[in-house]
Amino acid sequence: MPGLTKSHLEGSVFRYVQETLGLKLMGSYRVVRAMKPGELDKQHLHCEPTDPVLEVEQVIYLEDGTPLEYAHCHYRYDHGGIILVNNG
Repeated sequence: MPGLTKSHLEGSVFRYVQETLGLKLMGSYRVVRAMKPGELDKQHLHCEPTDPVLEVEQVIYLEDGTPLEYAHCHYRYDHGGIILVNNG
């Protein structure tokens, strides 16, 4: 991405993309699943084998359909919730 610096990564990449580069976001594709924790989940999320884990996989697209961000994250069930908003 042209001109992207560490300070942009520490702030809002989306603001940089929209305000500095003049690109528009089209929307996103998200899949949220409940699953049993794997070995990495148990190690890094400090959860029990019977605790549910939320898996979120998402792609955020620019207006022309170019993928801007891909994320695949796991969350403990007892550490907050997930709110999905798509203003695309």
